[in-house]
Amino acid sequence: MKDLKQIHFLLMGTPELARDVFQSIHQAGYQIVGLVCQPDTLTGRDKTWTKPPTKIWAETNHIPVFQPEKIKEDHQFLNDLDVDYILTLAYGQIVPQRVLDKPRFGAFNFHGSLLPKYRGASPIRYALIHQEKETGMTLMKMVMAMDAGPIYAMKRLPILPEDNYTSLLQRFSGFTSQFALQVLPRLCRGELSPIAQIEKDVTFAPLIKKEDEHLNLNLSIDALMGWIKGLADVPGGFFQFQDKKLKVFQAAIVNRDQHHPVGTLIKVDHEGVHLQVIGGVLNLIQVQLEGKGKMLGAVFGNGHQQMLGYKLT
Repeated sequence: MKDLKQIHFLLMGTPELARDVFQSIHQAGYQIVGLVCQPDTLTGRDKTWTKPPTKIWAETNHIPVFQPEKIKEDHQFLNDLDVDYILTLAYGQIVPQRVLDKPRFGAFNFHGSLLPKYRGASPIRYALIHQEKETGMTLMKMVMAMDAGPIYAMKRLPILPEDNYTSLLQRFSGFTSQFALQVLPRLCRGELSPIAQIEKDVTFAPLIKKEDEHLNLNLSIDALMGWIKGLADVPGGFFQFQDKKLKVFQAAIVNRDQHHPVGTLIKVDHEGVHLQVIGGVLNLIQVQLEGKGKMLGAVFGNGHQQMLGYKLT
């Protein structure tokens, strides 16, 4: 076995979380032979090309960057790399077996859940949606089945009552960086033993789609709170008010009384916006009506008192 700092890692990841963790690994002195991330994207009204956060980091540190449109078809660049381990974190594509077979000692993935719970693309969101008390990060060996490989290490992270997706994702950054630096030396020294996932305990966290952003008034008050937290601050869940979306970024349970038709705005004034839902009343603390800016519910209510008695859908 090589000295730990001479082991060659190929990193695969795209968003800010991956960037922060990869930076910690690099700063710790590990040898990074390349980064694989998603292609640049067209963003904004002017459709400018935007680089993934990990690519910006890699270029700053003179690390070779590879951005295949479809890695299952385009992975010839691996032929020129000397790779001991592949490490992935939120890469965004299914990695084919030929790539998994490339490193000498295996391909491993940092997955943002306590596997076998929440396999899939949105584990952090679904932990909030399902009102879990904790989540965490799992280091698993990659296999062709999605997030199904054996577990090598796991670290738990409490979910705070005030957490939403944005705040929880921010806390994942330092937490995962610390976890990576703890487990990588043990992984490279062969000190971690694989544990098979228990298939009967598997749950899934599929990619959030556009239609999932429409908050469902057929859900209970607690389930709606989970969806509001899981979608905030980006993209933000919404109710429909006539022909406009009313996004809700923060809410609180006022009571568990139900005296009005579900969806009715029963209070809209300088004190706030209260919405009757199944099993209780929600106070919409931070909202945004389509075409307007984000604002506190009390400010919104003071300026939209004519909405009192209307129904959201």
